[in-house]
Amino acid sequence: MDINHLPAGITIPAAVTKAQAALDKLWDAYGDAQIEYADALGEGWQERAQARDAAAAKAAVLAGKPAPKSTEIARVTAMRGTALGVIEAYEQQIRAAGAVVHRAWAASMPEVREQVVSALKAAESDYDEAVNRFTRPVALSAVPSLRWLLSTTWSAGDPVMRLHSPSGTPTTSRLFSSAVPGSLTIA
Repeated sequence: MDINHLPAGITIPAAVTKAQAALDKLWDAYGDAQIEYADALGEGWQERAQARDAAAAKAAVLAGKPAPKSTEIARVTAMRGTALGVIEAYEQQIRAAGAVVHRAWAASMPEVREQVVSALKAAESDYDEAVNRFTRPVALSAVPSLRWLLSTTWSAGDPVMRLHSPSGTPTTSRLFSSAVPGSLTIA
């Protein structure tokens, strides 16, 4: 949960902040463990270790030295159990800490509710204001042109569009067709 992008006016309760800080600390430790044990984690860990062993042996022989006695595959294999245990422990702790954060938010909802409602109302108001700022000038500038071009009249419930030419002579055209009863289609 990212609590850094809440709308203005919403205060994060202390219990949530404390629980989130504990969760963040666990995620950091989990990331550090993944880096520390990277050689023993993930798909192909054995193949990667064997490839490092082969490269080290080849380099030693080409340099006229004996192949190394200690191997990467032995080191990584010995580390693998520890790596898996550490990673699984952090994952379990992260799940538990995430549940604590969730419970802290749920418990704080009554006190945060009014802040959320106010923030939503402010966001709605800001949205409406932005829409009006954008659409009102566009609509107002189009009105004279639309008046000149179109006028709509309703005759017996059937819309008829009257097109006016620059000379002012109207021509009538059906805007909708009711060929199928109960449905309107553009003619």
